[in-house]
Amino acid sequence: MFQAIKHSTILIPFIFFLSAATVFSAPLTEEEKPCSKGERGIPLSYYLSRAYQAQRSGFHKTEERKTEEAKKQHRQAIEYFNLYHSCLEERGQGPSHLSARSLASSHLELDNFAEAESWADKAITIQKAKEIPSRELLLLKSRILLKQGKLEPAGLLLRTYLAEYPNDPDFLYYLGNIYFDLKSWNRSYLYFLSLRNVLLDRDRGSRILPIVAKYLGELNYKLDHSEKSTQYYEEYLESSPNDTEIRYKLAQIYFTLEDFFKAKKHLAYIRQINPREIDASHMLGEMYFLYSRVFAPNFFAVLEAEKKIPRDGVVLFLHRYLRGDTEGLLPLVAKYVEKNPNRLSTQILFADLIPTSYAEERYKAYVNVASMSYQYRQYELAKKYFAKALSLSGEVDSLKKESGNLWERISQCEEMQKNYYSALLDLREALRFIQDPTMEDLMNHKLVYLLLNPKINRIEDAEVVINKLIQKDANKAEYFYTRAAIESQKELHANALKSFTKANELKKNDPNFIFFLAVAHDRVKDQKKSDAILEQLIQSHPEYPNSYNYLGYSYAEREIEKEKAEKYLVKANDLEPDNAAFLDSLGWIYFKQNRRKEAMLYLHFAELVSEEKKQEDFVIFDHLGDVYRSDKDLVKAQYYYKKAEENAKTDSLQKKIQTKWKQVSKELSK
Repeated sequence: MFQAIKHSTILIPFIFFLSAATVFSAPLTEEEKPCSKGERGIPLSYYLSRAYQAQRSGFHKTEERKTEEAKKQHRQAIEYFNLYHSCLEERGQGPSHLSARSLASSHLELDNFAEAESWADKAITIQKAKEIPSRELLLLKSRILLKQGKLEPAGLLLRTYLAEYPNDPDFLYYLGNIYFDLKSWNRSYLYFLSLRNVLLDRDRGSRILPIVAKYLGELNYKLDHSEKSTQYYEEYLESSPNDTEIRYKLAQIYFTLEDFFKAKKHLAYIRQINPREIDASHMLGEMYFLYSRVFAPNFFAVLEAEKKIPRDGVVLFLHRYLRGDTEGLLPLVAKYVEKNPNRLSTQILFADLIPTSYAEERYKAYVNVASMSYQYRQYELAKKYFAKALSLSGEVDSLKKESGNLWERISQCEEMQKNYYSALLDLREALRFIQDPTMEDLMNHKLVYLLLNPKINRIEDAEVVINKLIQKDANKAEYFYTRAAIESQKELHANALKSFTKANELKKNDPNFIFFLAVAHDRVKDQKKSDAILEQLIQSHPEYPNSYNYLGYSYAEREIEKEKAEKYLVKANDLEPDNAAFLDSLGWIYFKQNRRKEAMLYLHFAELVSEEKKQEDFVIFDHLGDVYRSDKDLVKAQYYYKKAEENAKTDSLQKKIQTKWKQVSKELSK
């Protein structure tokens, strides 16, 4: 069932006495009939009044949960609306958008979807002739579509008019739900994020805010933004502390983030509010075994006292191991692992149970545990067991050749934990031991990227390494691609173009290689060639979003191919709806087209997403400053120019924005 309907804050249609009153002002004589179907002496406005009266009664009966009586009233309302419209037709007049909308609403209450949709469309057509359709009418039409399961048309309708109602909570809530149900996670994320921002500005006590937080928790989880996911789930739990399903999921997420303390907190809370709960207790037991061996025996003793140790399976195996009852345990665990190879705790137990005399078997088990831990993002555990394997490799002659590979895997763990200097040192250690020339080249290539990491930023050293690799093997496209990236970073654009060209000669039809070749041509002012490459890339790789955004924005800046520019930027946003750069580009072209409302909508989307993802961009704030300045809103223009200055990464950009800021300040002083 579509969730927005369940939680909707939309009010039922009002009775529009004002429009009725204008008709009452000209009553009929008793001899006259309003139309062929009317009664003598009854003014036309009477039928409209009776229609609204019956409809209002129907809504009241619905609130009282008197379903059949409500339907009866809506059927009566429809009869009066039809009579009223029939009379208008005889007079050569059409319905107002208000009466058409109200008739659509009663049809919806009776699940007459075809009639409801038809009358809603008429209402929109009538109102569009004079003004923007009202939010109530658009939301009614979307409800009609949603009741029929027409999610995509409903979403398109609301998106079409969102620029007119950019801060409307109902629009944003419906859109978030629609695209959640369509599994368009990025687009749903954009609308729920915007809705949260609106609610925080307007009504921090809104009952919808916790629901939005829950959705954002789920969406961030689906989009693999684990830390953000925990932030929103924690926010949701402030209003629903006893939602054990979310607490359990949070514990699992904290497990992937290697945060045992927070995972333990949520599992302990579940145990507290539901002492009979088993799953949380067993999960917590496994976590103690993985992360806190010192305290694990005490916790398993508690489980035993609570009679939560089963007669067989993982928890029993761990309990036996922790209390020293290991006789005959290894074959039981081995059998379990064979049938259930993806359980990390039992793989670790199996590795720890192998006798020290079986060095090669222990080595294989350690590497297996470390690799599995890495796969599950348990990088600390992975490092621990790679280190154990490394220790064994130094003791056993047949394993010494593995030392280089193990150091490289430890380096990977450090890199994933953002310990970049440690990763660099470990990789250099790996290169000391590696004997395979192919592996040595791969590691040196990886070394280049570590040296280029902004936290290390040793560009010259990286350049030396990549040039040595090219001298050794001039047929590796990836080497030239990497060198081109270094040359671009050093603003050696002509050199970068040569390197990107060579990379594309060696490796054809790679969209990333082709895209950056086009960018390289653009940077040496060969825009004609750049345009041609990007147009070809769009044809050959129609789902590659960067080409649409880059070319569309370039066309917009040069004020050429205006239809194509908009088409490409819309396509880029369709492919990546939560990409701040793409949102900014679309907002900017709308500004250039003098479509201010659309420009503001997408530029503020870009601002919101960039700040949420900690990717604040000079360009977005600069564009917002320009838009507000063009509207003579100098205070906001100054605010955004200041933010642009704070995010400018080069002296030239800072000077550019400072000039604008001073001009606005001068205008304000007048």
